[in-house]
Amino acid sequence: MKINSTQLIYLASGGYADVYELAGTNYVMKKYKKKKKGKDGDILRNLQGISYFPQLIEDGKDYVIMEKATGQPLSKAIRKGLDVNECMLFQFKEAYTLALKCGIRPQDVTLDNVFINNHGEIKLIDVGNYEYVKRPIHDVKKDVERFTIFLHYQIKKWESFRPNT
Repeated sequence: MKINSTQLIYLASGGYADVYELAGTNYVMKKYKKKKKGKDGDILRNLQGISYFPQLIEDGKDYVIMEKATGQPLSKAIRKGLDVNECMLFQFKEAYTLALKCGIRPQDVTLDNVFINNHGEIKLIDVGNYEYVKRPIHDVKKDVERFTIFLHYQIKKWESFRPNT
């Protein structure tokens, strides 16, 4: 994909990459700061076809282009009063389980990096810290339970930032 700098709209910056929206598209570009390839492209390639993760568009030498998540960060939605329901929790568990079955363990999932759209569908957007599972996970259910406990903690944390009414 040919990109010129006038197409790039700055969105965010992280520890090892900047994120830009590609104007006129439904894509974002994650540009690595140290001019070296991150593992996002490899991770997304393994998660292709799973709707809970962005679809990989292009994996370059020092960048990756992926589908742009719609909606807003779940942390922001919770602060504004959204109550996380069983359907959303099911989506988290399913996303985590499907990733494990692809040999990938989501790591450091924060609700800032989970987008929720107007239909209540979630998308986990930052896969840079995910790790490959080096050994088969025999008890996926137990791994998912630990992940769910972590999620509940995160949800409670963001609920505490709601303004008093």
